[in-house]
Amino acid sequence: MALCAGLFITQTSLFAQFTVQHQSPTALVRGEMNTLEFIVPSVNQNDVQEAILFFNYDEGIGFQQQEVIFENGVFTANLEIDNPTASSVEYYFQLNLTSGSQVFYPDNSPSENPVRVDIVSGRSDGAGNSIKRNENIEFNILSPVAGNALAPNDVVIAIALYYDINDLDPGEFKLFIDNRDVTELADTSDYFISYVPKNLKNGRHKIKLEYHTETDIFLITSWNFDVVDPSRARPTGFDGNNRNRPIGRIELGA
Repeated sequence: MALCAGLFITQTSLFAQFTVQHQSPTALVRGEMNTLEFIVPSVNQNDVQEAILFFNYDEGIGFQQQEVIFENGVFTANLEIDNPTASSVEYYFQLNLTSGSQVFYPDNSPSENPVRVDIVSGRSDGAGNSIKRNENIEFNILSPVAGNALAPNDVVIAIALYYDINDLDPGEFKLFIDNRDVTELADTSDYFISYVPKNLKNGRHKIKLEYHTETDIFLITSWNFDVVDPSRARPTGFDGNNRNRPIGRIELGA
Protein backbone atom coordinates (compact mmCIF):
# COMPACT_ATOMS: atom_id res chain seq x y z
CA MET A 1 0.00 0.00 0.00
CA ALA A 2 1.09 3.61 -0.37
CA LEU A 3 3.36 5.01 2.32
CA CYS A 4 1.00 7.69 3.54
CA ALA A 5 -2.03 9.63 2.49
CA GLY A 6 -1.58 12.71 0.39
CA LEU A 7 -4.26 14.81 -1.25
CA PHE A 8 -7.91 14.08 -1.83
CA ILE A 9 -8.90 15.77 -5.07
CA THR A 10 -12.03 15.92 -7.18
CA GLN A 11 -11.77 16.98 -10.80
CA THR A 12 -14.35 17.23 -13.56
CA SER A 13 -13.29 15.61 -16.80
CA LEU A 14 -13.34 17.63 -19.99
CA PHE A 15 -14.35 14.51 -21.92
CA ALA A 16 -17.44 13.39 -20.01
CA GLN A 17 -19.77 14.68 -17.35
CA PHE A 18 -18.20 12.63 -14.60
CA THR A 19 -15.90 13.47 -11.74
CA VAL A 20 -12.83 11.51 -10.70
CA GLN A 21 -11.89 11.36 -7.03
CA HIS A 22 -8.36 10.28 -6.21
CA GLN A 23 -6.16 10.43 -3.13
CA SER A 24 -2.56 10.67 -4.26
CA PRO A 25 0.04 9.25 -1.88
CA THR A 26 2.84 11.36 -0.48
CA ALA A 27 5.28 8.63 -1.53
CA LEU A 28 5.34 5.17 -3.08
CA VAL A 29 7.43 2.38 -1.62
CA ARG A 30 9.99 0.59 -3.75
CA GLY A 31 9.65 -3.19 -3.76
CA GLU A 32 6.14 -3.15 -2.31
CA MET A 33 2.66 -3.25 -3.80
CA ASN A 34 1.23 0.27 -3.75
CA THR A 35 -2.53 0.65 -4.09
CA LEU A 36 -3.96 3.56 -6.06
CA GLU A 37 -7.71 4.07 -5.97
CA PHE A 38 -9.94 6.15 -8.25
CA ILE A 39 -13.65 6.74 -7.69
CA VAL A 40 -16.00 7.91 -10.45
CA PRO A 41 -19.43 8.51 -8.91
CA SER A 42 -22.46 7.42 -10.97
CA VAL A 43 -20.42 4.96 -13.06
CA ASN A 44 -21.47 1.32 -12.81
CA GLN A 45 -20.06 -1.90 -14.23
CA ASN A 46 -22.20 -1.67 -17.37
CA ASP A 47 -20.67 1.73 -18.17
CA VAL A 48 -17.08 0.48 -18.06
CA GLN A 49 -15.32 -0.75 -21.17
CA GLU A 50 -11.73 -0.49 -19.92
CA ALA A 51 -9.72 1.31 -17.24
CA ILE A 52 -5.97 1.82 -17.57
CA LEU A 53 -3.18 3.24 -15.42
CA PHE A 54 -0.37 4.82 -17.44
CA PHE A 55 2.91 5.27 -15.59
CA ASN A 56 6.61 5.89 -16.06
CA TYR A 57 9.68 6.64 -13.98
CA ASP A 58 11.69 9.87 -13.61
CA GLU A 59 9.65 11.70 -16.26
CA GLY A 60 10.83 9.27 -18.93
CA ILE A 61 9.64 9.19 -22.53
CA GLY A 62 6.52 7.11 -23.05
CA PHE A 63 4.31 5.32 -20.54
CA GLN A 64 3.89 1.76 -19.43
CA GLN A 65 0.33 0.69 -18.76
CA GLN A 66 -1.58 -1.78 -16.66
CA GLU A 67 -5.20 -2.73 -16.18
CA VAL A 68 -7.21 -1.07 -13.43
CA ILE A 69 -9.79 -3.28 -11.71
CA PHE A 70 -13.32 -1.97 -11.05
CA GLU A 71 -14.97 -3.52 -8.00
CA ASN A 72 -17.55 -2.27 -5.51
CA GLY A 73 -17.55 1.16 -7.10
CA VAL A 74 -13.78 1.67 -6.87
CA PHE A 75 -11.13 1.51 -9.59
CA THR A 76 -8.01 -0.06 -8.08
CA ALA A 77 -4.48 -0.30 -9.49
CA ASN A 78 -1.84 -2.26 -7.60
CA LEU A 79 1.44 -0.72 -8.69
CA GLU A 80 4.66 -2.48 -7.76
CA ILE A 81 7.75 -0.27 -7.99
CA ASP A 82 10.32 -2.62 -9.50
CA ASN A 83 12.74 0.01 -10.82
CA PRO A 84 15.81 -0.15 -8.52
CA THR A 85 17.09 3.38 -9.18
CA ALA A 86 14.09 5.59 -10.03
CA SER A 87 13.34 8.49 -7.70
CA SER A 88 9.79 9.26 -8.88
CA VAL A 89 6.74 7.81 -10.60
CA GLU A 90 4.46 9.74 -12.93
CA TYR A 91 1.01 8.35 -13.65
CA TYR A 92 -2.44 9.11 -14.97
CA PHE A 93 -5.76 7.25 -15.10
CA GLN A 94 -7.88 6.66 -18.21
CA LEU A 95 -11.42 5.29 -18.18
CA ASN A 96 -12.99 4.23 -21.48
CA LEU A 97 -16.79 4.07 -21.26
CA THR A 98 -19.09 1.91 -23.34
CA SER A 99 -20.70 5.13 -24.58
CA GLY A 100 -17.44 5.99 -26.33
CA SER A 101 -16.55 8.75 -23.88
CA GLN A 102 -13.28 8.88 -21.99
CA VAL A 103 -12.55 10.16 -18.48
CA PHE A 104 -9.03 11.07 -17.36
CA TYR A 105 -7.25 11.92 -14.14
CA PRO A 106 -5.70 14.45 -14.09
CA ASP A 107 -8.07 15.95 -16.64
CA ASN A 108 -5.73 18.64 -17.96
CA SER A 109 -3.54 17.03 -20.69
CA PRO A 110 -2.86 13.98 -18.50
CA SER A 111 0.01 12.60 -20.58
CA GLU A 112 1.76 15.97 -20.33
CA ASN A 113 0.75 16.72 -16.74
CA PRO A 114 0.62 13.39 -14.91
CA VAL A 115 0.59 13.02 -11.15
CA ARG A 116 4.17 12.86 -9.84
CA VAL A 117 5.01 10.98 -6.64
CA ASP A 118 8.40 10.38 -5.04
CA ILE A 119 9.69 6.85 -4.50
CA VAL A 120 11.15 5.78 -1.18
CA SER A 121 12.99 2.57 -0.35
CA GLY A 122 11.28 0.72 2.44
CA ARG A 123 11.09 3.09 5.40
CA SER A 124 13.78 5.44 4.11
CA ASP A 125 13.65 8.42 1.79
CA GLY A 126 16.17 6.97 -0.66
CA ALA A 127 19.06 8.79 0.99
CA GLY A 128 19.11 6.55 4.03
CA ASN A 129 17.10 8.94 6.18
CA SER A 130 14.15 7.59 8.12
CA ILE A 131 10.84 9.11 7.05
CA LYS A 132 9.26 10.83 10.04
CA ARG A 133 5.53 11.10 10.43
CA ASN A 134 3.18 12.60 12.98
CA GLU A 135 -0.43 11.48 13.31
CA ASN A 136 -1.28 14.67 15.21
CA ILE A 137 -0.98 17.01 12.23
CA GLU A 138 -3.84 17.45 9.78
CA PHE A 139 -3.82 19.78 6.80
CA ASN A 140 -6.07 21.25 4.13
CA ILE A 141 -4.52 22.29 0.82
CA LEU A 142 -6.52 25.32 -0.27
CA SER A 143 -4.46 26.25 -3.31
CA PRO A 144 -3.15 25.28 -5.79
CA VAL A 145 -4.86 21.97 -6.47
CA ALA A 146 -2.40 19.26 -7.48
CA GLY A 147 -2.11 19.02 -11.25
CA ASN A 148 -3.71 22.40 -11.95
CA ALA A 149 -2.29 24.54 -14.74
CA LEU A 150 -2.13 28.19 -13.69
CA ALA A 151 -0.98 31.46 -15.18
CA PRO A 152 2.04 32.90 -13.33
CA ASN A 153 0.02 35.68 -11.72
CA ASP A 154 -2.67 33.28 -10.47
CA VAL A 155 -0.43 31.14 -8.26
CA VAL A 156 -1.30 31.41 -4.56
CA ILE A 157 -0.08 28.78 -2.11
CA ALA A 158 -2.43 28.40 0.85
CA ILE A 159 -2.40 25.65 3.47
CA ALA A 160 -4.55 25.35 6.60
CA LEU A 161 -3.19 23.30 9.50
CA TYR A 162 -5.03 21.50 12.29
CA TYR A 163 -3.31 20.20 15.42
CA ASP A 164 -3.14 20.49 19.19
CA ILE A 165 0.08 22.30 20.08
CA ASN A 166 0.31 20.25 23.27
CA ASP A 167 0.66 17.08 21.19
CA LEU A 168 3.69 18.32 19.22
CA ASP A 169 7.34 18.75 20.08
CA PRO A 170 8.45 22.39 19.71
CA GLY A 171 9.33 23.19 16.12
CA GLU A 172 8.36 25.12 13.02
CA PHE A 173 6.76 24.48 9.65
CA LYS A 174 8.95 24.93 6.58
CA LEU A 175 7.61 25.64 3.09
CA PHE A 176 9.61 24.73 -0.02
CA ILE A 177 9.09 25.40 -3.73
CA ASP A 178 11.29 23.32 -6.02
CA ASN A 179 13.39 22.45 -2.95
CA ARG A 180 13.99 26.13 -2.16
CA ASP A 181 13.06 27.23 1.37
CA VAL A 182 10.60 30.13 1.06
CA THR A 183 9.36 30.11 4.65
CA GLU A 184 10.78 33.55 5.44
CA LEU A 185 8.93 35.00 2.44
CA ALA A 186 5.60 33.40 3.34
CA ASP A 187 2.78 34.81 5.45
CA THR A 188 2.62 32.37 8.35
CA SER A 189 0.65 31.88 11.53
CA ASP A 190 0.28 28.88 13.81
CA TYR A 191 -2.47 27.36 11.68
CA PHE A 192 -2.23 28.97 8.25
CA ILE A 193 0.52 29.41 5.67
CA SER A 194 0.20 31.42 2.48
CA TYR A 195 2.68 32.55 -0.12
CA VAL A 196 2.47 34.27 -3.50
CA PRO A 197 5.55 33.27 -5.51
CA LYS A 198 7.05 35.70 -7.98
CA ASN A 199 8.60 35.08 -11.39
CA LEU A 200 7.78 31.40 -11.64
CA LYS A 201 8.81 30.01 -15.00
CA ASN A 202 6.48 27.95 -17.16
CA GLY A 203 6.62 24.26 -16.35
CA ARG A 204 6.11 21.92 -13.43
CA HIS A 205 6.78 23.06 -9.86
CA LYS A 206 6.80 21.13 -6.59
CA ILE A 207 5.55 22.35 -3.23
CA LYS A 208 6.64 20.65 -0.02
CA LEU A 209 5.67 21.31 3.59
CA GLU A 210 7.76 19.97 6.47
CA TYR A 211 7.71 20.28 10.25
CA HIS A 212 11.17 20.74 11.80
CA THR A 213 11.97 20.05 15.44
CA GLU A 214 15.35 20.13 17.13
CA THR A 215 15.99 16.48 16.28
CA ASP A 216 13.55 15.46 13.52
CA ILE A 217 12.13 16.52 10.17
CA PHE A 218 8.56 15.47 9.40
CA LEU A 219 7.27 15.47 5.83
CA ILE A 220 3.71 16.78 5.99
CA THR A 221 2.81 16.78 2.29
CA SER A 222 4.14 17.51 -1.19
CA TRP A 223 2.42 18.03 -4.52
CA ASN A 224 2.95 19.45 -8.01
CA PHE A 225 1.30 22.09 -10.15
CA ASP A 226 2.07 23.64 -13.53
CA VAL A 227 2.64 27.21 -14.65
CA VAL A 228 1.50 27.82 -18.23
CA ASP A 229 0.73 30.65 -20.61
CA PRO A 230 -2.44 32.50 -19.50
CA SER A 231 -4.36 31.22 -22.54
CA ARG A 232 -3.94 27.64 -21.27
CA ALA A 233 -4.51 28.33 -17.60
CA ARG A 234 -7.25 26.66 -15.58
CA PRO A 235 -7.33 28.60 -12.30
CA THR A 236 -9.12 27.21 -9.27
CA GLY A 237 -10.42 29.25 -6.37
CA PHE A 238 -10.26 28.14 -2.77
CA ASP A 239 -13.41 29.49 -1.19
CA GLY A 240 -15.58 27.33 0.99
CA ASN A 241 -17.58 26.04 -1.99
CA ASN A 242 -14.61 24.86 -4.00
CA ARG A 243 -15.23 21.26 -5.07
CA ASN A 244 -11.59 20.91 -6.07
CA ARG A 245 -10.35 21.65 -2.57
CA PRO A 246 -8.11 18.77 -1.46
CA ILE A 247 -8.13 17.57 2.11
CA GLY A 248 -5.46 15.36 3.59
CA ARG A 249 -4.43 13.77 6.84
CA ILE A 250 -0.85 12.80 7.39
CA GLU A 251 -0.33 9.95 9.79
CA LEU A 252 3.30 9.79 10.73
CA GLY A 253 5.27 8.30 13.50
CA ALA A 254 8.98 8.10 13.97
